[in-house]
Amino acid sequence: MRYPWIALTILGIWLPIAILILKEPRLDPTLLYSLGVFISVVLAMIGFRSSV
Repeated sequence: MRYPWIALTILGIWLPIAILILKEPRLDPTLLYSLGVFISVVLAMIGFRSSV
């Protein structure tokens, strides 16, 4: 895999978010999704910038 950090991002961010949404019904899923997207975008920018 050319960009292994993508797989780590998916597993490290989205899997815990999915588990939190399933386990804690009081949490707002929109907030967690937004946080996940923000963290994923930041890590993608860092990862693609360092690979150039």
